[in-house]
Amino acid sequence: NNGFTPLAWAARNGHTDVVHALAGTHNANVEAADRGGMTPLMHAAFTMLGDSIDTVNALVCTYNANMEAVDSEGKTALVHATEQGHTDTANALRQLKETLTAPSPSPSPSAPDQMTPNDPESPFRGGRAGGFNMGSTGGGGTGGSQSERRRGSRLRR
Repeated sequence: NNGFTPLAWAARNGHTDVVHALAGTHNANVEAADRGGMTPLMHAAFTMLGDSIDTVNALVCTYNANMEAVDSEGKTALVHATEQGHTDTANALRQLKETLTAPSPSPSPSAPDQMTPNDPESPFRGGRAGGFNMGSTGGGGTGGSQSERRRGSRLRR
């Protein structure tokens, strides 16, 4: 057994709906690492199968996957995405990291409560409701996958 969980398999293959089912409905451990120390987030960042950006968004924003976790070689999900040449996924991870680690401004008495990544109205919410869309490096049109263009609720560069 290499420790490769069903959640890691779903993440590696960009099956965001399965990630939601496993992590959300069945409370699968989003930090479970395989024998090489790779977490589901690292697997999502490592490959470009399916919709890896949606999967990364879901793992980080909805299920609070640790973006700073390192595998047995000391690599984070961002390092894996960068080394594999997955620029869009790497950019999404960088933006998520900046957004999630930025200090929150003090709310003014008239300002609404500060939005968090898990708020339904947040642009950083994972899954179908939102998250980052960094476009596509190939093809034509408006960028992003066909399903992302259909949804149209994604942030654009």
